[in-house]
Amino acid sequence: MPVSLPRRSVRGRLGFDKFENGILDLTPTGNEIAITEQNAQRSPLLRLLTEIRDIIWRYALGHRVVRLGSSRYAYRDGIGPHLSLLRVCRQVYSETALLPHTLNTFAFCGLSDLQLYAQRRRLFKVQNLSLEAYQPVLDSMGPCHLNLPLVDLPQLRKIDITLLKGWWENHMGETEVRDMLRAHLQGIDVQFH
Repeated sequence: MPVSLPRRSVRGRLGFDKFENGILDLTPTGNEIAITEQNAQRSPLLRLLTEIRDIIWRYALGHRVVRLGSSRYAYRDGIGPHLSLLRVCRQVYSETALLPHTLNTFAFCGLSDLQLYAQRRRLFKVQNLSLEAYQPVLDSMGPCHLNLPLVDLPQLRKIDITLLKGWWENHMGETEVRDMLRAHLQGIDVQFH
């Protein structure tokens, strides 16, 4: 299903237009229109029913754990071969651009990495997160201050949290941390490991 986004776009430094949310605006113009129409007519894949293509896109782009972070301990896969699918042509991109955000789990080794990535990349469509941290809800201000970037993650449905042993244990018990997180994340499926 093609992505429906606001039409206001911003010219990027590489010469591509981008929507405010960071998705490329690949609306064909000039000579590109004929090429786009030709691709849609000649490609066996693009001639399939939209519903069948959607099943293919979901299979190819989903059900993965995408590990992100600035930490030297973060496991880096880089851009996986499955994401190369988005570079095939305009029509494929328009039908698949948001699927990696909605079908995969994004994993972070710490809260600071999650905050940084959420602010810079605008993960407005991410639905599943995995967070491994020493201080998942606490920062330097202490145990009363919740520090999860929920404003940057409005579509979040599920979060898996691994509470690693850390300084927070001197301030409160693990049960108290879990209860505080569940209260803060109302409406979100929270799992602890």
